[in-house]
Amino acid sequence: MMKISKKIWISIALVFGMVWHMGNFYAALDYVILIYGDLYFITDVSLVYMRLKDVHFNFRKAATTREWTRFLISSVVIWLLFFSLRSEFAFLLAILFPLILLPGLLIYDICATYIRKLFN
Repeated sequence: MMKISKKIWISIALVFGMVWHMGNFYAALDYVILIYGDLYFITDVSLVYMRLKDVHFNFRKAATTREWTRFLISSVVIWLLFFSLRSEFAFLLAILFPLILLPGLLIYDICATYIRKLFN
């Protein structure tokens, strides 16, 4: 599960400030939630998948209870933030992007694994 560093918080604040300066507060809030929320959610789910794959999908060995709790809480918070987006297009983009990208990455990983097994 992913921890957020100070550099990411600084970049969120800078992007929020720049978009707020060029537009308005709600546009800046929507933009930051959409971009950084999607990036965080996709990265976090990908890291969970890679950890589970490394331990052959044994949930107890993949992470501690504290890490699983942090992952679940952060996922719920991100999805609640997605529901607070004011634009319907941004809401659809926030939901559809992970739902398209993550299964695509799973299919790619499965195909790459089979190809590696064929040639080894």
